[in-house]
Amino acid sequence: MSIILGQRPTDVPEPFAQLLRDHLADRPNLRTGGGPDSPWLFPSTLAGQHLHPNTVMSHLRDLGINLRGARNRAIGELVLECPPSLVAEAFGYSSHVAFLHAEKAAEPWARYAGRRLDDR
Repeated sequence: MSIILGQRPTDVPEPFAQLLRDHLADRPNLRTGGGPDSPWLFPSTLAGQHLHPNTVMSHLRDLGINLRGARNRAIGELVLECPPSLVAEAFGYSSHVAFLHAEKAAEPWARYAGRRLDDR
């Protein structure tokens, strides 16, 4: 499964892919003209449109989710697992911003000159 967040599709790993499949099978707001063939992951109550980003943001905030913290944490984890330039391209960030996240997320001791590999 893949999802387009930037310009190119990004693979969605399990178990998240299953969550998306379950959501696709039971999406709300499909009686507004698009029906089950709607291309939107989160269809709007307005025919042929997606939910407004502020609506999603409000629902997530109502659930107590710190959106800025969650976004920064997710990007920080991603740049540790794959090149920051790929993360930037997938999510529509500048390379500069992705590399700043990578620098902040990096293990501080990894750059310590006196550290030996067998020091754990």
